[in-house]
Amino acid sequence: MMHVPSRVAASLLAGSLMLSLAVASFAQAPARRPTGMMPSAIVTKLNLTDEQKAKVKAANDAYQSESDEAAKLTTPKEKRAASRAAREKYEAAFKAALNPDQQKQLDALLTEAKEYKDFGPMLGSQIAAAGLTAEQKAKVKEITAKYLPELDKLRASQKEATDKAAVQAQIREQQQKMAAEVREILTPEQQKAFGSGRKKQQ
Repeated sequence: MMHVPSRVAASLLAGSLMLSLAVASFAQAPARRPTGMMPSAIVTKLNLTDEQKAKVKAANDAYQSESDEAAKLTTPKEKRAASRAAREKYEAAFKAALNPDQQKQLDALLTEAKEYKDFGPMLGSQIAAAGLTAEQKAKVKEITAKYLPELDKLRASQKEATDKAAVQAQIREQQQKMAAEVREILTPEQQKAFGSGRKKQQ
């Protein structure tokens, strides 16, 4: 039997252990949140009952599972069709868990969140859930207008960029700067709905 020096054997053992930990970490990594899942800031604003929360969780879990299955399909066309079907099923299940007043509130919040699309999906929904006054909304428009030229420039460059992830990081950085300025115009109570404003976009 070939003798392996103790130092080499220790290095091999350490390398094997690191590889095993890396594989285990990857296997336990949480699945990516599906596109189109209702933002948590807006869901919280709906004041769901425990029964409704259970139904929403079931809808979320089913959507996550179906989205994961869609991602495994072979062709882009199949993936898009399966993802669209999963999203439509999820939206129907989510709205079915709400009462009529909550459904109206949801529609209003989602419509308002679209006004803040330049902040990204998560931050935009947090701003909508904060319940801004007319004066605050006007200030948010001023903040958006200040950053919009640079955001538009970055988004245009992303199409041709070799490192799209780097450009996306720059976009997120601009959005976080916008969010920091928005926080300055919020009341302490509104800031609770808005969150930290430092989380990454989903």
